[in-house]
Amino acid sequence: MSKTTNIRTGSVFQSPTQNGDRSFIPDGSVSSSKIQDSAVTRNKLAASSLNLRYADKASSYTLDSAIDDFIDFTATATATLPTAIGIIGKSFYIYNTLGGYNVTLATTSGQTIGGSAAGLILSNKNENIVVISDGANWLVDSIKKNPTIQKFTSGSGTYTTPANVRYIRVRMAGGGGGSGGSGTSGNGSGTNGGTTTFGTSLLTCTGGGLSAGGAGSEGGGAGGAATINSPAVGLGLPGGSGGIHGNNTAAASITGGPGGVNSLGAMAMGRFGASAAGQAGYANTGGGSSGAGSNTAAITSGGGGAGAYLDAIINSPSSSYSYAVGAGGTGGAAGTSGFAGGSGGSGIIIVEEYY
Repeated sequence: MSKTTNIRTGSVFQSPTQNGDRSFIPDGSVSSSKIQDSAVTRNKLAASSLNLRYADKASSYTLDSAIDDFIDFTATATATLPTAIGIIGKSFYIYNTLGGYNVTLATTSGQTIGGSAAGLILSNKNENIVVISDGANWLVDSIKKNPTIQKFTSGSGTYTTPANVRYIRVRMAGGGGGSGGSGTSGNGSGTNGGTTTFGTSLLTCTGGGLSAGGAGSEGGGAGGAATINSPAVGLGLPGGSGGIHGNNTAAASITGGPGGVNSLGAMAMGRFGASAAGQAGYANTGGGSSGAGSNTAAITSGGGGAGAYLDAIINSPSSSYSYAVGAGGTGGAAGTSGFAGGSGGSGIIIVEEYY
């Protein structure tokens, strides 16, 4: 059974439910025998300066509105808030002091925290939250929590916004275009890169264009285009076009065109000689592939275009969004005495979540 000094009144009382450190001497200074960690000490002093009752916990705990104000969790735990009914205006300060473990907030009776379901996690050092009862649920007065990230590198599905996220930053690129094959005849064309989307008609990055196989003196594939619709705001940039291939003169060892580049900085340079197949764009960049070269007088191909890129902010995000990551276009088949084109780099979606 431990003793607690109420800093507001200076009175001392005992509680059989307490398992944390509540040792304060009446003048508000911290007992040196109880100091175990500098971060814990700072939090104790902060609580003292705010005239709050302090406790640290190393396991799951249900907060008590009668005896708790400032709770420091020093190990993996669930912090369960009491019912908000009947204690309007009551606040709790909840800390993850050391980091490297999760402190998960829970409620009773299906009540919410900041309008969202319980389940907010404090996982890094000094992450903290202050909640206040409105008589029915818990409002978030302040929160300090590092951004979290979700990354999607292929396929399609549903993105779910974590609880208590205030805004999200979305960066994404469409798939890169595939390049055509080289050869004296029968050169195959590449295919277009796939389109990357986030939300229904919200954010779109079209894929880079293909390059045709052995297309004379023509250039490579076109770059993709970006679209940002309300309520998202941000910057959308087109992908770069693929480079022009070499001339089909009598000269041997002609280089294929380079792949297009976007704002992720990805590009696959053209190659020639004995290793003259088109080079694939780098995965999850949306870079275009390089065109196939030639070590004969065969016709080479231009590079594939790069997928578009965008960087957008969505304030007060919805609970979920559909998404699709554009695949890279495929390379064209080799023609006579030629080489196959390269495949474009796949697209990507990176979502940063801010609390």
